[in-house]
Amino acid sequence: MKPLLRAATRVHVWLYKATNGRIGGRIRKARILLLTTTGRKSGRARTTPVSYLNIDNKIAICGASLGSDQPPAWLRNLEQDPHVQVRVGLQQTTALARITPPDQRDNLWPRMTDQLPTLRTYQAKTTRTLPIVLLEPDTQY
Repeated sequence: MKPLLRAATRVHVWLYKATNGRIGGRIRKARILLLTTTGRKSGRARTTPVSYLNIDNKIAICGASLGSDQPPAWLRNLEQDPHVQVRVGLQQTTALARITPPDQRDNLWPRMTDQLPTLRTYQAKTTRTLPIVLLEPDTQY
């Protein structure tokens, strides 16, 4: 399953970039961005499509990994290096990723699940608490 998922991710990223998000910029109602992190082991740039919401002038993403008991690789990467690149359609920017503390996560969770109801399904599949990450413009990067 992992090789198929990796291949699908590569195709998604390629289509997104080639069409500036016209293809791959939405999956059903969810808006998709491209998140580029630095691989914690390889040091190489790793780009992943991630669903997002704009909340309080910040971009919010969730480390759902389809409800897996293991967090997504991008989450582990940004724990090592929180400087990321974000692409939404044509717009690209650098950002600082911050995993929300439990109280803020609990406050944001209902807003996330109202807009992205599949997050409830993913949360039900795992015992880990799905983290919410805020991406804020990085003026130091």
